[in-house]
Amino acid sequence: MLSKYYFKPLLIILTLGLMLSLVNNAEANDTRNRVLEQPNTITYRITWDAELDPWDSKATKDVKFLSATNSNNTNLIFNIKAYKNGFEITNTVSFADFYPMVDESRLSSGYFNLFVPDNLARSTWMGESDLKGIIPKYNLIYAGGKAFVKSIDFNGFCNRASYPYWDTERVIWNVVPNSKYEFYLGSYVGNMGASSLDAGKNYTYIFSAFYRQSNGKIIGHAYKEDNYNYYSSLLRPTNKITFYTPADDPSIVITNITTDTATISWNTNNTNPEGTSYTLQYQKLKENGDPKVEADWYPWAIIPIDGENTTTKLTTTASVFESDNTYRLRVQVNHIGGPQYNVYSDYVIFSTSADPAVRAAQEAAIAAQAAKKAAEDSVQYSLDAKTSADFVKSEIEHPEYGLQALASQIKNATPFIQRISHPREATITFGNSFDLVINATGTPAYMRYRVICEDFDSGWVPEDNITITGLHQEGLKKALVMVSNNPNNPEDGVIAKDEFKFFKASF
Repeated sequence: MLSKYYFKPLLIILTLGLMLSLVNNAEANDTRNRVLEQPNTITYRITWDAELDPWDSKATKDVKFLSATNSNNTNLIFNIKAYKNGFEITNTVSFADFYPMVDESRLSSGYFNLFVPDNLARSTWMGESDLKGIIPKYNLIYAGGKAFVKSIDFNGFCNRASYPYWDTERVIWNVVPNSKYEFYLGSYVGNMGASSLDAGKNYTYIFSAFYRQSNGKIIGHAYKEDNYNYYSSLLRPTNKITFYTPADDPSIVITNITTDTATISWNTNNTNPEGTSYTLQYQKLKENGDPKVEADWYPWAIIPIDGENTTTKLTTTASVFESDNTYRLRVQVNHIGGPQYNVYSDYVIFSTSADPAVRAAQEAAIAAQAAKKAAEDSVQYSLDAKTSADFVKSEIEHPEYGLQALASQIKNATPFIQRISHPREATITFGNSFDLVINATGTPAYMRYRVICEDFDSGWVPEDNITITGLHQEGLKKALVMVSNNPNNPEDGVIAKDEFKFFKASF
């Protein structure tokens, strides 16, 4: 039995070991870096009252007017993949029967034009409006010497919408997390080409038209004046493309931990727009509970802020805790599109210990976890990362309870195996080998690992990634995993043991 004089150092060591493990193995968050796939079916209304048969680009034949105006609704599907900072359209959009005419010399600027949603009619003057980064590839057919679009392959990543204004770019919007975007895509009513017959007497302007494959007709709206024949049509959308960007999942940072209070903030690694709604949640570990076992945690509960379950604030001081207990904290980001899009931060674990060394070690480890996530997400939070790093450094160098002062005690900490897994979460192999990754608390420099499986024995090694070889017989396999805290003589140290089961099979 441990002497009472060793209890306090051991408590510090075990707590620090748990927090250091959190830094190296942040809890998995299935909502992190979420991609929202949102297909949009857009209906385009096509109308025509005249046709040219056969097509004559020089207007040597009369336009044939129909007895009534005809119309058709065509549905096109746009597959939107929305990210926190942009979106993709990566599918092929195919026209059915009605193929819009284009001027090949203008295809580089895009056939589809962006219409702002507040005023579809007025927005047509924008001309070559653009979704920056979306690159269309046009699949054309030809009739009467003119080019018509049969389908469009969309490919690219867009992070803003804009349009040219003289020599400058006017940005309509930039893509940010937790936001809703709406826009129309349609054909621009502009001069798609012109031809003349007997200059100065009779001109025919070709604005736009459709080739109808089912009957081989060129159709559109026709207008006749004394000296001009206008022939035009418009691929006008009747509904908007609408999509939501996923919310950003922030990191929780905890400071000023006492026996019953803590200051909690979630503005680190947070690119959500101002006004985003959050819900702060916590769990308490049951008495004598194991932090690894989900059943040993009480259900998630809400920490009210200013008497409300949701807030737009980014920090709070909570006093819902009890002395000498262990808690998990997370923040829920409430998406503007509804709860089905909500995301959660990685949770952090801390204890309301009466010992300042334990509390300081926890704060340092949690700050380091936030800095690690910033690097993983490749987000430019250099100031936050620097602040976190400076804080960790100050805690390491603290003369009374700094991490360096505890090093001599940490190296003798009892190892604890938290998790054994395959790098890709596999539980079966069709080959003759199987990879294991061992996550254990302790000081990495002092830890040694060993795996035994049938005739395989890795021996004691410093790497926590071990490949089991020599698997020739099919069936259930049991791997004995051991971790020692004695680098020089592992068998003489404190050894933690666990078992991992997997299958060997053949094709």
